[in-house]
Amino acid sequence: MNILSVENCTKNFSGLKALNEVSLEIEKDKIYGLIGPNGAGKTTLFNVLAGVYPPDRGKIRFKGNDITGVTPTKICRMGMSRTFQVPKPFIELTVVQNIMVGTTMKSSLRKGYGKALEIIEFVRLKEKTDYLTGDLTIPDLRKLELGRALATEPKVILLDEAMAGLRPSEVKETLSLLKQINAGGVTLVVIEHIMEAVMTICNRIAVLNYGKKIAEGTPDQIANNADVISAYLGDEYVFPEDR
Repeated sequence: MNILSVENCTKNFSGLKALNEVSLEIEKDKIYGLIGPNGAGKTTLFNVLAGVYPPDRGKIRFKGNDITGVTPTKICRMGMSRTFQVPKPFIELTVVQNIMVGTTMKSSLRKGYGKALEIIEFVRLKEKTDYLTGDLTIPDLRKLELGRALATEPKVILLDEAMAGLRPSEVKETLSLLKQINAGGVTLVVIEHIMEAVMTICNRIAVLNYGKKIAEGTPDQIANNADVISAYLGDEYVFPEDR
């Protein structure tokens, strides 16, 4: 069963085609990777999925409902949340207060506080519950972004480079958290430049380049795809027999 579908999605900015007829079918309870060189249109696609931008053409369906052009708040209430490539916490609030902004969307203030504490412990920020977010390290901010996404009780999380700037041990810890989240019934769509992480965790991967989807398949299929190798490394790295 597909929980999220993108049909021929196109988005232009001042004549620049950031997305060009992109179609995706994302299966429920799976981890779906979205990769491609810088400027390929990955974050633009997330912004369209989350309702930040309406597509110029195409349709988006979530849990069988047409959400094309629906507001971000409504999409979030329906069960789709996201993280940001550059963390965007409320810097004047503490860690627990940041999480509660999300929990109170579906819970009372009292229940939201208890839920926030559970999430903080899950993402391994318990010792920094009452820290102001301006005092957090980059790894801690990544955990907070993940916690804020979980706070709205999502069925799908769009993860925009959740492991950027992390050391190998921190990447490993994040992968463990993501696997636990997925095992709990949350579908993940992952933008990531750390190829080892993508190939390790994803069931299926799509590749964007200049706004177009150039490949889709299993990690092994993507790793051996001539168009993908060319997009990342150049044509000189593609053997003639692979074309």
